[in-house]
Amino acid sequence: MESPEWTELASVLIWLVSGGGAGLLAFWLWGELEKVFPDLGLIPPMAERYITTVLTVLLAVGAFFLQLLLGYGEVPIDAVAWTERIFSVIAVAVLVATSAHGLTMRGFVYDDERREVEEKKSKKKPS
Repeated sequence: MESPEWTELASVLIWLVSGGGAGLLAFWLWGELEKVFPDLGLIPPMAERYITTVLTVLLAVGAFFLQLLLGYGEVPIDAVAWTERIFSVIAVAVLVATSAHGLTMRGFVYDDERREVEEKKSKKKPS
């Protein structure tokens, strides 16, 4: 999927909901929060993973409901359709966030800023 037209809200919402943008945005936001609040680096990796997953789900579902509220998408007609749409939105967002995390941990997207955060984590951990 191509990148959204950033000047159109509808395109950004579609990217967040259908293109896995919520997963990438949550992953990026967590990295930015770690820069601003270095103590976040002390959070255990599993807890950090759960926090970013919850953030991903909130962003994706929030964008989905905003999309419906603004009339950019069709409202599901029954409980099954609602369940399928919300499941799909959550699944895509979480899979993208997990993939981005996996790529970073394997060094494919590892940048200097992330490396600095990891170094701060290792220095602050009690022995």
